Amino acid sequence: MFNFSAPPLLTDFSWLSFVHKGNVPCRPATLSMREFGASGDASDIIVKCHTCGTERRMADAFDPAAEYACAGHHPHLRLVENDCKEKAKPILLGASNSWFPIALSALSIPRATDKLGKLVEEQWAKLMNANSLAKLGFYREEQQTYQSLIPLFAEFSGEEIWVAIEEKRAGQQSALPAEDLKLPEWMAFSNPDSSKENRDFKLKRVSPPKGFEAFLEDTVLVERIREVRTLLGFTRIESNADFAEATIIQDGRMTKLCRDNPNWLPAAEVRGEGVFLRIREDVLLAWQAKDEVKQLEQEFFESHKAWRRLRKLEPVQDGAPGIRLILLHSLSHALMRQIVLDCGYTASSVRERLYSRNPGEDGGPYGWHIVVHRSAG
Repeated sequence: MFNFSAPPLLTDFSWLSFVHKGNVPCRPATLSMREFGASGDASDIIVKCHTCGTERRMADAFDPAAEYACAGHHPHLRLVENDCKEKAKPILLGASNSWFPIALSALSIPRATDKLGKLVEEQWAKLMNANSLAKLGFYREEQQTYQSLIPLFAEFSGEEIWVAIEEKRAGQQSALPAEDLKLPEWMAFSNPDSSKENRDFKLKRVSPPKGFEAFLEDTVLVERIREVRTLLGFTRIESNADFAEATIIQDGRMTKLCRDNPNWLPAAEVRGEGVFLRIREDVLLAWQAKDEVKQLEQEFFESHKAWRRLRKLEPVQDGAPGIRLILLHSLSHALMRQIVLDCGYTASSVRERLYSRNPGEDGGPYGWHIVVHRSAG
């Protein structure tokens, strides 16, 4: 049973209270559930208390007029909010809307230009815990886990490797905040000739598809790419929406993974390939200036406000995606469906990554999108 407060709560259905229709339930009570018919409909399922003989059909549980008090239960946090005043609503076990993960995704963009710097970037997961030159030597010579590093760094001294590690660590500390993760990615994709390469990142500029030269800039083939996805939390009942970024969730709907602030989060890395398409800015601006597009944007905006008003999210005008992002999102999904049909990829192995900012926004304007095919790994 859920309530719709933010963040949403989860608890077991109140069987005793339901069967006894709000009266004082029998204690102890023995309940049974019987199903009549083959349809599986809730009206064919009867729950009965064998202590007092009271029974009730499950269809009553899903009556819009039915009201249930929220128990305030976060089972995965082992936490109970005793002061919850929201009304709860039943949901079927295994329903697809009981869990929507909220993930933060980043592409691995190399910064190093020299061989040693590239090696440190590639082996950073093994080198990041080295906090002294002596410990680095211990890694290289003694630990069985790190034997694979010896042939890779054989031509470099310990002092040279340590300097490269310190430079890498200093670069991470001065990195952009999470809200700007996409800006360096866009800069790399929009300038492929000057982008650095390593074994997980390689770009190649090619001509735009024939017949689309008036709409697209040069296309960039992403021959190698590495993506890291981290689970930040989750929502229930409603997803965070296709247009929202994980870093701008401000309405409180996200449920935490643990009670305290975590010092680590579950993450996965995948490697694959992709294509980066860049729509000409003058084409985008001309399209946005059309009267019918302005009217469509207003209709989207009114629908967005109604959506937030229905869910008691204030202010209602916040978080509107904008017509530019809607265009790119729609174009991406049309392209991904065609890639699946023409290339034989499964739909789950193709993912979009949108880059969209209007003139006047930080880092804007830009209106491009990348579709990344992710192979296993």
